Amino acid sequence: MNISPYWQKTHAARAWGSWPCEHLVRFILTQFRDVDDRSKIKILDVGCGAGASTMFLAQEGFSVLAVDGSADALERLRQGLIDRSIPTSSVCAQQADLTRYETPIKIDCIVDICTLQHLADSDAKAFIQRAKRWLKPNTLNNGWPATGWFFSMMAAPGSDFSD
Repeated sequence: MNISPYWQKTHAARAWGSWPCEHLVRFILTQFRDVDDRSKIKILDVGCGAGASTMFLAQEGFSVLAVDGSADALERLRQGLIDRSIPTSSVCAQQADLTRYETPIKIDCIVDICTLQHLADSDAKAFIQRAKRWLKPNTLNNGWPATGWFFSMMAAPGSDFSD
C-alpha cells in the first residue's frame, strides 16, 4: 500500500512538526552521550516529514538518512536545515515508498516517530524485518541483541511488530 499521495497532499497543505519528540531526544542523548565523533553514527529517520527529528539529530552532529514519501515534506526539511544553519552535508534526504524501501548503507540507529502505524500491519512487519538487516552488527541494544538501535513509537520490543 503506497500512502505517499496522502502525505504529499498533507505536507503540501500545511507546515507542521517543528520540534522533535521529547522521548527521542531523551533516548538519543542517553544512548549516544559518550560518543566522541557523532558524525560516524548513521541514523535512519523513517517518515521524517518536515524534519523535526532529522534537524535535531543533524544539529547534534549525527549523520542522518531522512526518508519520506512526500516531496513537499523533504523540501521543508531542506529549507529548515538552511534556516537553522545546520550543515546540509550531514543529511541525505530521499523520497521513497516505505513499503519497498531498502537502504544502501548499514545503520547504527533507526528512528520511527509514528510512521509505521500508518502502514498496513503486514507492510509494517515486513519493513521491520528489512530494517533488522540494515542495522550494524555488534552494537549494544535494548531488546534486539547483536544489532543496532531501533527507536519506535510503535514497534517496541515485545510488541506484535517486534517478532
